[in-house]
Amino acid sequence: MSGKAMHNIILMAQCTKHGMSGHTMNNMCAGTMNNVYTGREKYRAWWQKEARLGSAEAARGGNILKFRFEKAPTLLVAAEEWLPYTKVTWYNDTFASVSGPSRKLLDVLSSTLNFKYRFVRGDGYFGALEKDGSWNGMLGMLHRQEVDMALGPIGVTYSRSKVANFTVPLGQEYFRIMTGRPRPLPDPWTIAAPFTWMVWICLLVSLLVMWMVSFMVAQLVIDFRGPRGLSDHLLTVFAVLVSQGVTWEPKGAAMRITCITWMFFSLIVTSYFKSSYTSLLTVKSLPATHDDLRDILNDHNLTFLLEDNTSFKAFVQESEQSIVKEISKELKRRGRFLKASELQEVLERDLPDRGHAALLEEHTIKKYMSINLSKTGRCNFYMSRSYSYSIYISMAVSKGSPLLDLFNARILSLREYGIYAQWVTEELRGASHCYLASNRVTEIAPYTLVDMKMSFVLLGGGTGLAALILLWDIITHWLLVRRPNKASKITRK
Repeated sequence: MSGKAMHNIILMAQCTKHGMSGHTMNNMCAGTMNNVYTGREKYRAWWQKEARLGSAEAARGGNILKFRFEKAPTLLVAAEEWLPYTKVTWYNDTFASVSGPSRKLLDVLSSTLNFKYRFVRGDGYFGALEKDGSWNGMLGMLHRQEVDMALGPIGVTYSRSKVANFTVPLGQEYFRIMTGRPRPLPDPWTIAAPFTWMVWICLLVSLLVMWMVSFMVAQLVIDFRGPRGLSDHLLTVFAVLVSQGVTWEPKGAAMRITCITWMFFSLIVTSYFKSSYTSLLTVKSLPATHDDLRDILNDHNLTFLLEDNTSFKAFVQESEQSIVKEISKELKRRGRFLKASELQEVLERDLPDRGHAALLEEHTIKKYMSINLSKTGRCNFYMSRSYSYSIYISMAVSKGSPLLDLFNARILSLREYGIYAQWVTEELRGASHCYLASNRVTEIAPYTLVDMKMSFVLLGGGTGLAALILLWDIITHWLLVRRPNKASKITRK
């Protein structure tokens, strides 16, 4: 493109951006824009003619991949951010840094077809139909012939296919729910969790029964030389239950059978308790999160986060499914629509508080998980297991563009050999254990005082009870000692 044509394009963009007023300025802008469109149309007509003739000749030769532009044209490319496919950073209105699988694909197309390209800044949207019948976003730019292609990828829908031509699909996306990952909650009753309350009650009853059986056997055995007091047998039965030894040897078959039965029972119970309690301390069950549309509908405290002017938004607005209609109704009340460039900041700020849920594409969620994991070292986000909507994604060119067949032949080759899929996979490395994990935490986290509350309650309760008993013994001993002293004084008198 000539320097004069490039200058006119920049001047046209400035006229549009700043909205110049005044009769002279309006005439200047209008004239400049007419010249630009005329020059651009001539320039486009030149390379499109070469593309049509050359691709037709290559196709007749049996290999459309052989076509290359003799003189490299400069194509205008619309690009908006969609992670993990496209990362866009605009430094000013005319210069952008673009990376990701889409940029790699564009470079392959550029090198094999011999064309140059220049990115054109849009309004931040992919494209949707406005109320006045016009299209916004990259699709609007294609429809108005302002660009030659939209990098995308863009979700393919019937309404969008009326204003642009889409290449063969690059892949398929599934819309899922993204929320803040639930965190383990302190549970003061963890020590009682290995058994149900019914098991604890039965265990207590068994302890009392065995206490009385042991005491009665000790009284009935003639040659029994062990302790015969109630308190001694209670302590012995409890010691066996908690895997402690006894200081006396059971005598007589009845006492030995009683002890062996209780020891075997205690071994089974303590083994169950130890293994279950260890696993509870290592793996903490978390509250169920939001796994489908009904879950987020039932949670009336949630705010929905969606990207604006996307195929999913159009699907929600047009679908006849009852649950999708409910979502559409709720979006008017508690939905937030964002530009692609705003998503990452909003998700990192708002999702962890568990008061927001985002409806996004599966690979986008995985990419944000990967980014957040690299920043924090933790899996802070959760992705639902079920999906609500799927769509094919493609690059887009203007209607009737000869680039379509040329792009399709090369995209099919990259797709069939798995090259494009590998590019996408490389963007998601390092976070697979986050999005494949269930709603259970397997990492060992520090335990709070609330977690250990019941242990300290048992310690304090036992110590307090022992103190009360000791106090009772002191009082009773003091009373017993004092009464004989009084009796002796009276006798002497």
